[in-house]
Amino acid sequence: MNLPKHIKYTSIFLLSIAPHLVMANPAVDEFIQNIGVVTYDCPDNQFKEQLDSYLLSDEISQQQRFKLLTRKSHYQNCNGQSEQAQISLKSLISNPLVDEDSEYYASAVYQIGFTYDMKEMNERCGYYSDALSLAKGRFEDIELSSTLGLLVNGCPNSGYTDDSQVLAALFATLERYAQSNNERALAHIHNGLGLFFGTQFQQVLAADQFLRAYEMGSTVYTGSNRLSILISAISSLLATGQYDRAAEALIEFERVNSEINTPLTNFWYYLGKSGYHYRVGELEKLEASLVPFGELVARFNNDHYNGIFRWYSAVPCLASEDIECLQRFVEAEGSLGVPQKSYASYDYYKFMMRTYFLLGDIDDANSAFELIVRRLDTLRQNEERFTKMLGVANLYTQIYVLENKITTQELRRKQMLIGLFISVVCFILVIGFFLRKRHIARMSLDPVTQLLNSKTAIARISRVEKPSQNKTNALAIFDLGNFREVNRQVGSTKGDYVLQTIANTFSKVTRDKDILGRFAPEQFILCLTDIDEASAKSFFERVQEALQNTLLEGQHGVTMSIRSSMSIYISNENFSDLNAILDDMLLSLSLNGSK
Repeated sequence: MNLPKHIKYTSIFLLSIAPHLVMANPAVDEFIQNIGVVTYDCPDNQFKEQLDSYLLSDEISQQQRFKLLTRKSHYQNCNGQSEQAQISLKSLISNPLVDEDSEYYASAVYQIGFTYDMKEMNERCGYYSDALSLAKGRFEDIELSSTLGLLVNGCPNSGYTDDSQVLAALFATLERYAQSNNERALAHIHNGLGLFFGTQFQQVLAADQFLRAYEMGSTVYTGSNRLSILISAISSLLATGQYDRAAEALIEFERVNSEINTPLTNFWYYLGKSGYHYRVGELEKLEASLVPFGELVARFNNDHYNGIFRWYSAVPCLASEDIECLQRFVEAEGSLGVPQKSYASYDYYKFMMRTYFLLGDIDDANSAFELIVRRLDTLRQNEERFTKMLGVANLYTQIYVLENKITTQELRRKQMLIGLFISVVCFILVIGFFLRKRHIARMSLDPVTQLLNSKTAIARISRVEKPSQNKTNALAIFDLGNFREVNRQVGSTKGDYVLQTIANTFSKVTRDKDILGRFAPEQFILCLTDIDEASAKSFFERVQEALQNTLLEGQHGVTMSIRSSMSIYISNENFSDLNAILDDMLLSLSLNGSK
């Protein structure tokens, strides 16, 4: 039967889009929701089989398929399959039917950046920047991950022109999340700080940040993400000669990995174990760990780790002076100079210099020595720059000038001096950093009550975000009506004791997340965030009742109690006009007091 032309073309068109008209399966939507995790965690592997089954089905909508693909790519990235993830994600975002305003699209763009990050390729910056634009103010985890990706990698499109600004931005991000109970995000930020310190050659600081991130994330992260932080800590500990702590971390890694046990986490384990045995000189154990390490390196086929495996495999050859083995190794390595090897370090160049000496290749031995000197000079320059970055001046020591004549004794002496220099500078930097942090914290407190002072409390309240739906932000000022009378009865010399007792009462009945400060000599301010209105009022009443039940021993055996009045302000918004709000609250207190 011949159909009219317009009907025929309409039929063809409908057939072409038919796969996209499948109704969404509610069970699939629920599944997608259940397996979703933040970008900096890993999904549970128990759901992967069901995910693959849904992707093979024809009874899901196109949008559901897109969402499932982003979830699958997340699995792949967490299991070291970044190549497969990148191919799938690029195909997804190029599809004209994709919803570019959706969360899954922003996640896909971020994950592509992550796949480039795994290879330390500059393309990551563009994708991180695009993901940040898509997620800003909408998808918090993608926004945080993209921000950290731009900062930690020194991306030119991060908006910061130097490392001092980057470090300030990282600390500002940490401070913003410090008041929350979001341990996943806090662990992610500490991990980012560790990565940044690593780029600054501050491996002592990096190790501390990684270990803190691991401790915070160990109870909330799942899958390989827990161990990715720990292997970073192990690498930093080995780089700074903290071998005892590295050994403890490897034991912890092995314990946790007995539950996770993926090819990727096993790869990390043998990477760390081989590096440890190499650096402490346990050659038999090194050779044993290289067997499974080599199998896993071949599986992932990454140039960086292929190079590390070749290097570690040649270590026993140097120890036994196996010339043929070392010649094969040198041929495989090629030139020391260009292109620069990503795994090249001080230890690597030292190993290469000894290898060339044993092979009688003096020219290449000298080249390796020059690279050692250059690396040490780079470390020195970075120490100076990092010291200035932290505002700690004149905390470095002049490195001894290395002579051209290479002898084993001279090189050993210089290695010890450089190691001592780096250790001393890192120690001073750590002490200076934490002393500065403690000083800043002390400046934010009222010296008598040890609560937040007025300026700090108001600054924090002004940064409070809008509450969630059906919740409020609540503010109260408590005025101590009989403070002067109590002071007279207790004794004028004990005024601080009275204030400290009152502050102790406040501290007992409030919570860590509440913003509590001394607002004026006889007034205290308390802010409750994202709370039910009735609960806020009840909470303030309990605080006032606790104040009135605070008893102080006066002169001649007289017991005094605190009388207080309070002014409350409750809002469904943030405190954008805080000064006007506080003026109204103080006026209310004044009017109530005059009645």
